[in-house]
Formats: sequence, C-alpha cells, structure tokens
Amino acid sequence: MKDDAIPKTIFGQTGQVVTVIGLGGEGVLRTHGQEEAAEAVIGEAIGEGITYFDSAKAYAGSEEYYGRVWSRRPETRDRVFQASKSASRDRKGAEHDLDGTLKRMGIHHLDLWQIHDVRTEEDFLDISGPEEPWRPSWKPGKKERSGSWESRGTTIPTCWRGLFVNGPSIRS
Repeated sequence: MKDDAIPKTIFGQTGQVVTVIGLGGEGVLRTHGQEEAAEAVIGEAIGEGITYFDSAKAYAGSEEYYGRVWSRRPETRDRVFQASKSASRDRKGAEHDLDGTLKRMGIHHLDLWQIHDVRTEEDFLDISGPEEPWRPSWKPGKKERSGSWESRGTTIPTCWRGLFVNGPSIRS
C-alpha cells in the first residue's frame, strides 16, 4: 500500500486520517458473479494507497466482494476505513442490516455506518423523530463510528445525501 500517493484528510470529527479519494460500491462492485474483476479493482485501490472504502447492501455484491478481500488481507482491513449503509428507516431494520453487512463482509466492525438515500423531508422525518427511531443500539465491536447520531452530547443527524456536513460521530 502506497502511503503518500494520494492526499489525505481527517474524516469529520473522528480524527481518523483517510485518503481524499475513496472506492465506492458502484461499477463492477455493483454486480454479482464478477469476483475476479471486483477483487482486482479493490486490490488496485489498495495498491494505490486508497484508505476509504464504501459499500451498501443496495450495491448488489459490493459487501461480499469487500468481504472476500478483507478475509484474505486482514492486515489491510485493519489499516483502512470501511463504510457501509442501511436503507432502513427504523431501528429494527437498521440493526438487521448492520448484522447482515458484517456477516457479508466477514468483519467485526465498520468504521462508519450511514443512513442511505435520504432524499425527501419525509425520509428525514422518518429517521429523526423524537424517539430517534433509526439509531441502532450500540453494541461493542459492531461499529466504530456511526454516521447517524450523538456527537459529543449534541444530536446531529448526518445523512448520506448531505443534509448536514458535520461529519460522523464517535461511539466509544
């Protein structure tokens, strides 16, 4: 992994340094049955020094493709920032999605768990009600940071589509 090939920045309020360019879950990663091609793309990104990797259940096989790579390269997984997302608008659904994501990726935690595809006021209200219905219960080891709630005591929803740009919160 190249260390200085791509400029880096601190990711939001996490303090974690990531490359300003990341690899998302589109293109060949948004397929099924293209393991060799997908692994080649991920491997090239790692080789070029990319440290931010994004996926979502909605991106077809992206989570499984990352999982194949991380299972073969656990030392690399420990040095990168892996994000994923839930399209669920309720706590139970988001927890189910998180468990599925971790299983598909064969990992114990994500570095960022996000609310996917928040486009309308109704979407925003669904996830930000007074009971905080989206917030999954925090379970040690499942996710390092959540892109959803509680930033040092302040409730700040951080939605995937950029409703707020305050960065993710830290769960510890």
